[in-house]
Amino acid sequence: MLETVLALDVGTSVVKAVLLDRDGVVHGRAATAAPEDTAPGTDPQALWQVVEQVLGQLVAASTRPVTAVVISGQGDGLWSIDRDGAPQRAYAWNTVDAAEVVQHWERDGTIEAHFRRSGTVLWPGTDAAVWRWLEAEDPDRIAGTGTVFCAKDWIGYQLTGVAATDVTDASIAFLDLASRDYDPRAIEGLGCQAIADRLPPALVPGEVLGGVTAAVAVTTGLAEGTPVHVGCLDLIAMIRAAGLRDPGDALAVLGTTAVAVSVLDALPVESEPSGATVAMPEPGRYLRVLGANSGTTTLEWFLRTHGYTGDDRHDRFWDDVNAAGDQGALLLPFLAGERAPFLAPEATGAFLGLTAATSLGGMGHGVVTGITHALKHCLDAAGAGEDDLVLTGGGASRPEWCQLVADVLDRPVLVEARADLGALGAASLVPGFEQLAGADDAQPRTRITPAAGRDRAAERHTAYLDVVEALRPLFKELPRP
Repeated sequence: MLETVLALDVGTSVVKAVLLDRDGVVHGRAATAAPEDTAPGTDPQALWQVVEQVLGQLVAASTRPVTAVVISGQGDGLWSIDRDGAPQRAYAWNTVDAAEVVQHWERDGTIEAHFRRSGTVLWPGTDAAVWRWLEAEDPDRIAGTGTVFCAKDWIGYQLTGVAATDVTDASIAFLDLASRDYDPRAIEGLGCQAIADRLPPALVPGEVLGGVTAAVAVTTGLAEGTPVHVGCLDLIAMIRAAGLRDPGDALAVLGTTAVAVSVLDALPVESEPSGATVAMPEPGRYLRVLGANSGTTTLEWFLRTHGYTGDDRHDRFWDDVNAAGDQGALLLPFLAGERAPFLAPEATGAFLGLTAATSLGGMGHGVVTGITHALKHCLDAAGAGEDDLVLTGGGASRPEWCQLVADVLDRPVLVEARADLGALGAASLVPGFEQLAGADDAQPRTRITPAAGRDRAAERHTAYLDVVEALRPLFKELPRP
């Protein structure tokens, strides 16, 4: 019988591992920043080395044996191995290299046609777009590709030698979400016929992928043969742990990106094209995902640019923001283009409302305000119900930002402060650990209601929408750096 599960989260910014027992008690944690790469694409071997380090740290420090592993992580992008099983340079979900491919698809109607089948508007960081871009840029690499999958699947392959994905990550871009089989119409419609025989099996989250190999046992301390379970997209893990499974249930994440998700019981193919739709582990349930390209990465850009460094950088930033208050500044946070709730890979950022009296703290207030408006824009398009909204992510650790979210969204938010939310949700996929999904007895959520005088936030959001709508045609005319 499995007694513990090591839940590994392969994030964009951080790689984390948490060892949990059946009661959700944590017996070990380890985390290391994901590798940064200034060259185009990402070095998958560097990511694997970080994972080895994290696993080794946790195993060495834990007094409990690891009896199973499950992997969740960042989705989308194009991660691949060649026909000999060696890694090829990877492209993460936030790459913009394939922007021209998406712009072409938008002009010729491919984007809308794909949405009408799948409920997903494709962006440059999807495997289909990157594949088409690589076909033009590096046909030799394409010819040598053996298997295409996602970041967590690359790590699963390294742990076990087995190449597979799961239905949540396979949802974009080639899965028929109803049948959960790859859709030849989608593959052909996107001009990706050559990728068809490179797609791996799409397993049900929680299935055993394979066992830890002898070589990995040596480098990590995991026991050879330890079962490794295929996990899911990180957002699926989080919403499972939050106990959100009914249509209309919604979650907002102030993380690397500002993301709004809601549970649906039907594909939203008749709605205005926007965002993505992902198959949930349970048949007949879908997760509507609208993730802006802004988030804490946008905040970190501001911190780096203005000299906020060191472990206390966030405290110093918020001290300046609180001292300045709202000075009317607002950032349009499209530093990496935009993918939801509207598709504009060519979009760029801009500060509005700056005057000679605007201080650095006032600009900082404008940054978090702009990210929050992008979050509301996504939430309003996500089909969320009217119940209290669950809020999580690194940004939700700051009470000031949580209050701003409640004010801008004009609805109460329940702050989910559990640091191991994703780990609990991923572990709950493993047979025997299902009870960890939705467990919330130990740490009740903090409820934050909109403050008095929040009308300014509502007016500001209307102005934000008007400015964005006015600028969208102009983004196409401005050369992107």
